[in-house]
Amino acid sequence: MCRTQRYSIPGLPSIYLGSSVYVCWEELDRPDKDEMQECKLLTKTNNYKILDFAFRPSKIAEIIRYELDVFNPDESDSRTIYLNNVLSSRVTLWPLIAACSIMVSDKNDSFKPEYIIPQLLLQWVRLKPDYKGIRYFSVMVDYSIQDYLCINYVFPAITYKQAGLCSNLMEMFKISETLTWKETSMYQHIDLGESSNSRFNIELIKGMKRGYHDTLFCRIEDVLDKMKTYDSNI
Repeated sequence: MCRTQRYSIPGLPSIYLGSSVYVCWEELDRPDKDEMQECKLLTKTNNYKILDFAFRPSKIAEIIRYELDVFNPDESDSRTIYLNNVLSSRVTLWPLIAACSIMVSDKNDSFKPEYIIPQLLLQWVRLKPDYKGIRYFSVMVDYSIQDYLCINYVFPAITYKQAGLCSNLMEMFKISETLTWKETSMYQHIDLGESSNSRFNIELIKGMKRGYHDTLFCRIEDVLDKMKTYDSNI
């Protein structure tokens, strides 16, 4: 039986995905690199909704600052409407988002009260045919790097079988071959082009910052970006 996770209760499995290899590593409590395998998953279609809980207050403030910086008096009405929509929706949802984002006080405790509200929320999502999952920010990461590297996704299983995987989830994604950390080392002398993450710094060891593009996480992501994906239901 699957164990309790932030959004899923025991016995009701879900697939958890991360927007970067780094965030997956942190969410798994920094396992030994030789115990990990990575792959790339892409959605086949956008014809479904995902509940977006990935906006932290700092991200909302960033949007507001940007809108003020590019403010144009001729567009004041449309800008005001946009900002009002951002503020009203995000501020209204923030108490629920915060309640779903509490760090676990005891990782070894079989019952984690911090998971009660997010688990109830995912049960609500399962009852809504238009919604397939939840996008949310990690509480395990170094937020000195960009937010989009620190995002998680959870998709609950819709159909259950004695063995095998949920056919509904399999139909949603295309998947690449798996890649081990050892296999990635074969690419260390190959020019994979400039990474989109080359300007970010990360502090994996306290007091020691380095460019994210210098980490093995970024190297793996660069390799995965160039790998083909295949239907996951074949």
